[in-house]
Amino acid sequence: MRTVRRYKGRHIIALIIAGPFLLSCSRTSEVRINAPNSFSKFPEAALKDKLQRSSSSEPLILAVKRSVAKGNGGEFTVPVALTYSDTGDLYVSDNIGHTIHRLSVGSNEIQTILAKNAHVLTFPNSIQYWAGKVVISDNEGIKIFSPKGEFERLIRPYLGIFNFAITKDQTFLLNTLVRNAAAQDPLIVELDNHGRRLKAFGTRLAVPGNNGLEDQAFLALSDRLLFAAFKHRPLVEVYSFDSGKLLTSFEVNHPVFRPLSAELKVTGVTQAPTPGRVFLPRYIAGIRTYGKRIFLCLNLPQPEIWEVDTNGKVLAQFKVSDLAPAVDIFGFDVRISGDSVIFSIGVIDTSFAASVSEVSLS
Repeated sequence: MRTVRRYKGRHIIALIIAGPFLLSCSRTSEVRINAPNSFSKFPEAALKDKLQRSSSSEPLILAVKRSVAKGNGGEFTVPVALTYSDTGDLYVSDNIGHTIHRLSVGSNEIQTILAKNAHVLTFPNSIQYWAGKVVISDNEGIKIFSPKGEFERLIRPYLGIFNFAITKDQTFLLNTLVRNAAAQDPLIVELDNHGRRLKAFGTRLAVPGNNGLEDQAFLALSDRLLFAAFKHRPLVEVYSFDSGKLLTSFEVNHPVFRPLSAELKVTGVTQAPTPGRVFLPRYIAGIRTYGKRIFLCLNLPQPEIWEVDTNGKVLAQFKVSDLAPAVDIFGFDVRISGDSVIFSIGVIDTSFAASVSEVSLS
C-alpha cells in the first residue's frame, strides 16, 4: 500500500476549468486564497509559502476561470494520480477508494467508472492512458481497463511501482519501490507486456533507513529519451531509453527549493513525529512530455509549471492562481488542443479536501 494520509470524512472533487481556452497572464496581479495562518498544521507548506511569497521570481500567472462540476456522485477518498485520454477525458485513480473516476471532456459530471466494491483494484496508484486503454498500477501489478472501466487483464511484475511510463514498443518502464534497497538495485526496470524483465538501469541513492524516498521518481518519455523527475529531490535525470545510459541531469533551481532543506532543519521539521517514519520535503509533483516539449509541475503552495529543454534550461514559467492553498499536489498532466496547452493539477488543500483544476495557455 502506498503510504498516504487518510483524509477525514468524505471529500467531493471540485473540477475547475479555464474558459474556452482563454489565456489570463500577468506579471503584476494575482489572487491568493491563502490566509496567514492557513498552513499552521503544515510546517513544510508554511515555509514554502513564506519563501514563495518573498521570491523575486516572476512567472506568468495562469488564472483558473470557473467551476463546472462538484461531485455528482464522483467522490474522492484519496486521489493519487491523474491522466488525460487522447480525446481530453480526465481519469483519476483513487488509492483508498480502490476505484477510477472520469470526467468526460465537455461534461460537467464526475463519474466513478469502477464500482468501489468491485474488488478489481487494490490501492491503485500511478495511472496512464495509452492506445485507447486506461493503465493503472496497484498492489497486484499493472492492470488494463477499457475507457468505460471494464477490466481486461493483469500484468504481474512482482515489483512495487511508484510510477511508470509506456513506450511505443508497448513495454513498461517502472520506477520501483524497494524496501531497504541497496545501491546495486536499479532505479528503473523495463518489462514487456507480459511482465518479463527486459533490462534495468539507473542508480539509487539507497539511503539507509529512508525507505527509498529519495529514489521515488516520476517518469516521462520524449522520443528515445527517458526523464526521471525525483519527488524528494529537485533533480531530473535524462536517460537513453535504448541503452539505459545516464546522459545528463539537471537541478530544478527554484528560489524556494534552494534554501528549503536547510531552513527545515533549523526549524526541526526534518524530525519525523512518528518513530520509524522518515520526513523528506517534496519538490517535484510530476513531469509530462508532449512531443519534444517537457513540462514539470513543482510542489508548491501555489503550483508552478516549468517548461524546460532536455538540458534543464527553463523556457517558460507559469504560476496557477485562484486555488485553495496546496499542502500537496497529487496529479499533473498536459494536453494540446488546437493552439492551446491545457494543464490539469490535482491539489490537496489545508482542509484535506481534494480538487482538480484545469488551466490553459494559448
